[in-house]
Amino acid sequence: MTKTKKRKKNTNFETKRLALSLLVIIFYFVWPSIIAVLKSLFHGSNDLILGIISHIALVLVLLFIYRKDLIEYWKDLKKNKKKIFKTIIIYTLITIVGVAIVNGLVINVLNINHITENDNSLLEVFKTYPFLIGFLTIIYYPIVEEIVFEKTIKDVVSNKWLFIALSALFFWYYNIAYVGGITYVTVISSLYYFVAGFIRALAFYKTDNLYVPMCIKSLCNLFVTIIS
Repeated sequence: MTKTKKRKKNTNFETKRLALSLLVIIFYFVWPSIIAVLKSLFHGSNDLILGIISHIALVLVLLFIYRKDLIEYWKDLKKNKKKIFKTIIIYTLITIVGVAIVNGLVINVLNINHITENDNSLLEVFKTYPFLIGFLTIIYYPIVEEIVFEKTIKDVVSNKWLFIALSALFFWYYNIAYVGGITYVTVISSLYYFVAGFIRALAFYKTDNLYVPMCIKSLCNLFVTIIS
């Protein structure tokens, strides 16, 4: 294969990855609207059951889209399981400590003690449906959000720190802009989202294995769920 053909092949591959990443991100943000339409069509149906089905469906769609990559990640996990498990444990502890430090500084230094709308809504639902929240925080969010906020970006951004910064900002912005609006209080009180996203993106870049940030997020959410 000539250099020209190789460059053309690489360009086509990068273009396809960019298109796929954009489509996945758009699909993720459009999905709630699709579910809202379905709820209106099946008026009177059980919203809880429909919500669970929609969550499972979204997970299955994303897993299918990235099935080849996930298989390769799984092979890498089995091949380097000791190193990867060690990384997961270390970065999970770093995340918990980092988030605790940030929240401590925000509360004690800046005197802002505000629960984000996202966390507040989860806590309210947790009182009624603890197992549903357990499923969402330990399984659903780690899979879906790590694919949307990390996999899609890493596939098109090669620079290490640019990828990590964009991933963390994307994750942080989504968790406040679409649930509570952007104000000084919401920005400062939600900084831990950026910190957590930054650490997971760093772990993903270091290992190049998506199961790493997924497991880190799952373990951190499990820790928070047990405390709750």
